[in-house]
Amino acid sequence: MGVINFPIDLSTKEYDLTGPNGNAFFIINNISSIIKQVGRAVGADPAQTNKYIKEYQEKAMSGDYDNVLAVSSEYVKINWLRK
Repeated sequence: MGVINFPIDLSTKEYDLTGPNGNAFFIINNISSIIKQVGRAVGADPAQTNKYIKEYQEKAMSGDYDNVLAVSSEYVKINWLRK
């Protein structure tokens, strides 16, 4: 089975935090989706992928908005845009 290497490098992707995509729940859902897609792509065990997603969601929701961004950055490397 494949392994997911964190942070998942999407550093060429820009993520605009000023629009509706900047909502904390949208970010958490989007990052969870990315982890799931990468898990499938590398052939990771679905149970392990779900464990990573649950771990990410719990950590991301354990604090404020800045915590969501900090935790998300541990899992996915994205250029966060704040205008």
